[in-house]
Amino acid sequence: MAASTTPRLLSLPEHILHLARACRGAGGRLYVVGGSVRDALLSRRSRDHDLEVHGLTHAELLAVLEGLGPTKEVGQGFRVFKVRLGKETVDVSLPAQDSDSLEDAARRRDLTINALAYDPLEDELVDPVGGERDIREGLLREVDPVTFAEDPLRVLRVGRFMGSLGLQPTPGLTALCRTLSLAQVPRERVQIELERLLLEAPAPAAAVGWLHEVGALAQVHPRLARAGARPEALDRAAALRRHAGKLPRQAALMWTVLLAPGKDGVAGLFDLLRVGRRRGFPLGPTVLRLLEQGLELPEPCTDEVLLRASETLEVGLWTLAAQAWSGSPEAREAWLRSHALGVAREALPPLIGGRQLLDAGVPHGRPVGELLEAVREAQLTGAISTPAEAHSLAMRLWSTRSDQPH
Repeated sequence: MAASTTPRLLSLPEHILHLARACRGAGGRLYVVGGSVRDALLSRRSRDHDLEVHGLTHAELLAVLEGLGPTKEVGQGFRVFKVRLGKETVDVSLPAQDSDSLEDAARRRDLTINALAYDPLEDELVDPVGGERDIREGLLREVDPVTFAEDPLRVLRVGRFMGSLGLQPTPGLTALCRTLSLAQVPRERVQIELERLLLEAPAPAAAVGWLHEVGALAQVHPRLARAGARPEALDRAAALRRHAGKLPRQAALMWTVLLAPGKDGVAGLFDLLRVGRRRGFPLGPTVLRLLEQGLELPEPCTDEVLLRASETLEVGLWTLAAQAWSGSPEAREAWLRSHALGVAREALPPLIGGRQLLDAGVPHGRPVGELLEAVREAQLTGAISTPAEAHSLAMRLWSTRSDQPH
C-alpha cells in the first residue's frame, strides 16, 4: 500500500503542496513558518500560511513561481512574491539573505513559538530554538534579547499572544520588556496590537495587567495608565463581544470597558492612536459617547429610559457594556428589552413628519417644530405608538394654540 502523502502535523491545501513540489524539483525546499505551525501545535485553526523557500536564489524562485501562475514582487527589497495558483493567491518569501539557513532565519524571529518551521512534503517540524518545548510548557520566550529589542512593539505583541494563546511570559522576557521604550513606535501600530488583543483574547484582563506591569500602557498615553480598572468587567466584555455585532461594534464594546469609568483624556488618546471611523462605523465617537453616558444604568431602567437614551447613543452597546461592567442580570434584561423595543442600534422612527403637518394646515416655522417635539415626547413616554395617534395629538395641540391663524 502506498504511503499517504497527507501531512500529519499540518493539513494544507493542494495548491501549497503543488508549490512545495515545484520548489523541490528546482532544488529548493519550501517551509511553512510562523503562526500556522504554532497554531497547529496548539490545536488551533489557522487560515493563513506563511511560506518561505530556502535553497533557491531570487532568480530561481521567480522562475519557479512564474511557471506556476502570474507572479509579482512586493515589499521593500522585493523578497516577497505574490503568486496566483488557480483561484488562490499566496505569498512566498525568501530569507533575508540568500545565504541564510533555516536556523539563521529562525533566530531573527521574536518568540520561540513563532520560530517553528514545517516541511509539508516530509512532514517534518524544524525547531531550532525550542519553540515546541515552550508551547508544551505554556511559555512565551524571546529568541534573542538583542534582536527582540530591535522592535519595541514586540512588547505589545507579547501581551496579545498572552491573551489570545493563554501562554505566560518567562521572567526573563518580562524583565526584558520592562527595559524597552515605545516612544518611537508608530501609534497606528500600537493601536492595531491593542485592538487585536481586545478582539482576539478570550479573557484579556491578565494580558492588560501584564502590560501595566512592564510599563507599556503608560508609555503610550497617560490615559492608558488607568485602563482595565475593573479586570473582571473586561473579561466579561470579551465573553459578550459576539453579541455586539460585527467587528467595529465589538471593538467599541471592548474599548469602552477597557477605558471606563469616565471619558477624560480619551479623546486625546484616540486622536493619538487614530481611533476614528472603522468600516464606516464611528468607532471613536461611539466609545466617547458611551463613556460620557456612563456604564451604571439608572434604577429602574424603564422602557422610557431606553427610548430616551436611544436618541443620542446605541442603546444595545450601552446596555451590553453596562452588563459587562456590573455583571448584573438587570443590565442583561435591559439589553434584551432594547432589542425588543427596536432601539438597540438606532432611535425609534418618528410617527409623523413636518410635511404631514404642513398638509394639515400648520404654517411653516416654529409651530411645526414645536408640534413635532411635543409628539416625539409623547412617543418616548409611551403615550402614543401609531401614526394615527401622532396625527390626532398634533391636531389637538394645534387647535389649542393661540398663534394659529383665524
